Order: sequence, then C-alpha cells, then structure tokens
Amino acid sequence: MRRCARSVFTAVIITIVISILGAASPVPSARAAGTFRVFVPIASSPPSFWSPQELQAVDLINQHRRNVGCAPVQLNIELGVAAKNHSRDMAEKNYFSHTGLDGSTYWQRAQAASYQYWASGEIIGAGYTSGLEVVNGWMNSSGHRSIILTCNNDDIGIGFYSKSGSQWEHYWTAVFGQR
Repeated sequence: MRRCARSVFTAVIITIVISILGAASPVPSARAAGTFRVFVPIASSPPSFWSPQELQAVDLINQHRRNVGCAPVQLNIELGVAAKNHSRDMAEKNYFSHTGLDGSTYWQRAQAASYQYWASGEIIGAGYTSGLEVVNGWMNSSGHRSIILTCNNDDIGIGFYSKSGSQWEHYWTAVFGQR
C-alpha cells in the first residue's frame, strides 16, 4: 500500500508541476550544465501511463519470473519515465545503445527520474513490434534473461517507442530496480 500511495502521489505531483509549467508534450531527456534533465510525460493515473504493448511485456516478464520462483516485478512510474525517455531518445536520434548520446547511463537516467532505490539493470530491444516479440528476444539472450530472472528485482519501468524512418522503427527499454 505504501509503495502504491507513493507512486500515485508522485504521479499527481508530476502532473501538477507539468500543468504549472505549461508543458504541452514530452521531449527526450537532455544533458545541460553537467546534470541530466528528464521530461516527464503527463499521466492522469498510473494505468494510463503504460501502453498495451508495455503491459503485455511486463505480464510476460512476470510469467517467466513466476516459473523460476521469483516474485513479480511491480510497475514503477519513475523507472518508467527513465525507460520511456531512453526509448524515445534512441528512436528520435536513430541509435541503439545502453549509453545515451548525452553520455547518460541507465542508473543516471533512473536517478534523474527520481527513482529512490537502486536501479539494478537495463535491457533494450529494437525492431520488435509487440511485448511478446521483445520478451521472447530477451529470454533468448542469456544476459537479458539473467536480469529478468534476478529475484532481487522488485520494480520495473518499461518504455516502447516507434518512429518511422529510424533504423529499427520500434525501440524498447526496461529498467529494473531493487528496494
């Protein structure tokens, strides 16, 4: 209950701040003056924050986790902001890497998005059009599978972004965290 209340509180605060600042739409994260800025998508409630593709991927990840005796990971808005911004950045700037073109790492992006705990890992994918496809790809990679099946992971943020004309067109990022 406490984690849920904190996530809802955070979403409300983010929405209020964005409405005060008059932000019309999310834009990719950027590095300015040695710090990382994160632009937060407007979310009226946590469920509307996640696309059907993202929810499908998390459901499949949790099925794989249950199969090996791990507890399910919980959706976390702060990690979601980090994941969504990274997927968008890769698509908009036409690259594919764990390191942002601004030099950011996944844990720096999670910290910039106000994740209060330890960002323990990131997995990315490109070219996959559905949650099923990307999770199958991740589970067929030993490094990605290892992060998914780390039972100590409690939280997940996931981001899917598509852009016609980019090299892969569909970009995925999942960031895991431990409380």
